[in-house]
Amino acid sequence: MDMKGSGSVSNLSSHEDKIAQIKSFHLNYSVPISYLGPAWQPCSVESILRAHLTTCRDTTVCGERLFYTTIPGIVFFLYVKNTLKDTVFILQLEGEKHWQLYKPTVHLAREYNVEAEDRIGTPTHDFILRPGDLLYFPRGTIHQADTPPGIAYSTHVTISTYQNNSWGDFLLDVIPGLVFDTAKEDVELRTSIPRQLLMEVDIADSSRRLSGFLRRLADRLESTKELRSSDMRKDFIMNRLPPFLVNGSDSLAPGGKLPKLNSKIRLQFKDHTIITVEPDQDDSNEMHKEMVYVYHSLRNNRETHMMGSEDTHGLRFPLFHMEALKQIWSLATVSVKELNLDSDAEKENLALSLWTECLIEAI
Repeated sequence: MDMKGSGSVSNLSSHEDKIAQIKSFHLNYSVPISYLGPAWQPCSVESILRAHLTTCRDTTVCGERLFYTTIPGIVFFLYVKNTLKDTVFILQLEGEKHWQLYKPTVHLAREYNVEAEDRIGTPTHDFILRPGDLLYFPRGTIHQADTPPGIAYSTHVTISTYQNNSWGDFLLDVIPGLVFDTAKEDVELRTSIPRQLLMEVDIADSSRRLSGFLRRLADRLESTKELRSSDMRKDFIMNRLPPFLVNGSDSLAPGGKLPKLNSKIRLQFKDHTIITVEPDQDDSNEMHKEMVYVYHSLRNNRETHMMGSEDTHGLRFPLFHMEALKQIWSLATVSVKELNLDSDAEKENLALSLWTECLIEAI
């Protein structure tokens, strides 16, 4: 049955089938943050904590937030199932739930991995969660849960996170930009590959050549000050929850004083913003000039979160605005007139643009 109440139930051929259907019942409520404010707040905070605690600041959103309700006698999670490339937090809400955890067969798994029972061994942990208890287990942990006999029903919420957030994922994100920038200065990378190379079976010569290029990229990487990473950062901002506001409001609107040339300003919601340098998306010319893009999640819609494509919210500036933006992002407060731009009009326009998007406030 879907969220609108429509759906169908297959015909049950016998009394035994009906009993089996009842015994296997569980209720799975996906993305409760779309409808419940109390579920929105911890998930929004979790994303902020993850942005600070991760090894690199390029992070991805919470994967799943699910409510599960089960009745006694059901093994809810089959213990042949590994967690899909995410870390999991379980918060017990109602009733009790019996959990058994098993040692991962794949350390820090990146994908589901079905294992036979004789491979997983005996549980490393066996316990019962009661209302208010919090359970954590890392990627790859094999687990099963059931509602103990005598308990009418059991409800818990699952928050899964750290999907596609490994060093390997980060490399996949930054290497294309690194190759692009290096090729501007290294003529060897701009040299055409040999004719018929793509048709050859023996790749030994190609592997040696590519190994040399990778070493040169590593040398450049050690001396570079910035990494051209866009996809992971944009994905994080576009798909994460908006900030949870103390006043309980679902939306932000510009407020307070308008920023003027003599105003002091400070950044708001830093953990919900990123700055990237990308080709101009509105330029029809084949030679795309680079622009600075400021993306944010302040207007992301929690009611449609993880239910389809997300709109991108943000601003676009000429490349020479980068240093001024870095001032705002790195300093606790900064005077508009001290922004690193040539004219007073440019300084005021930058401040006003950011204020309109609720990214700064005048103090």
